[in-house]
Amino acid sequence: MYDDRYPACAVHKDIFFKRHCNVHLYMKEKMAEDSWLLFIDGDVGVVNPRVLIEEYIQPGYDIYLFDRFWNWEFAALSYLVKNNDRGRAWVNGFATFEFQLPKSHHGTDNGALHPFMMFYLVPETRNETTRSRMSSLCLSIWNRSRSWDDVFAMEACVRTGYGWSRDLWTLHSHWTDDDFMMHAVKEHDLKPYPVDENERRACHISTLAGAWDGLCGCIFPAGEPWLMEGRLQLDPSVKRKILDRMANQILKSQMTALGNASGKILNL
Repeated sequence: MYDDRYPACAVHKDIFFKRHCNVHLYMKEKMAEDSWLLFIDGDVGVVNPRVLIEEYIQPGYDIYLFDRFWNWEFAALSYLVKNNDRGRAWVNGFATFEFQLPKSHHGTDNGALHPFMMFYLVPETRNETTRSRMSSLCLSIWNRSRSWDDVFAMEACVRTGYGWSRDLWTLHSHWTDDDFMMHAVKEHDLKPYPVDENERRACHISTLAGAWDGLCGCIFPAGEPWLMEGRLQLDPSVKRKILDRMANQILKSQMTALGNASGKILNL
């Protein structure tokens, strides 16, 4: 979604919220009713075409988010939404939430997604007179935030399942058969993988095996299935054990953040 596609989105000054405005208007004007839209960051890529996004859709649900995993935040980098009144209203609400950002280190759409979802799921928190003391305290951290540590404390305060994308670096570029997409696939991070027995190189950050094009890109002739880099493959059970251990560490970090948040709350 390029920035100038819809002039109506020019009111957005934050490019991250502007893209959600573009998505909303695209859904409204270009997409068939009840079709599905998958929003992804520019550095998210499919690494396993054998997995389909439809596998993540369950009857009765129109909006899908997932945990970032390496911390406790909802991922703003991708969402799956049905093009109906509910789905369009959610995307539009997220886009216009830019105009409710505090004058603090708010974390743009990454940080804003959490109070937005709190307001969306618990409507009484939208109003100062009806919101709970806890929700007020969480918002006060956001309103006074000076760093990402404060943003993370707010996120821990206001707030699991497996999603269709994860950060590539969490398992050092390794993949499993049940992976679908990877986030943080950036060209400036590409590194040559050691040469194989045929003196070919592959991209260390890539999960794909293909001919080396000299620019750390993998070439696949038209019509051929993707060849996954076997040296980077993990058994799904091994991945699950590693991620479970990481989840325990993340939980401890979340509790630490909550402890720090309580200190900030006591100083109000």
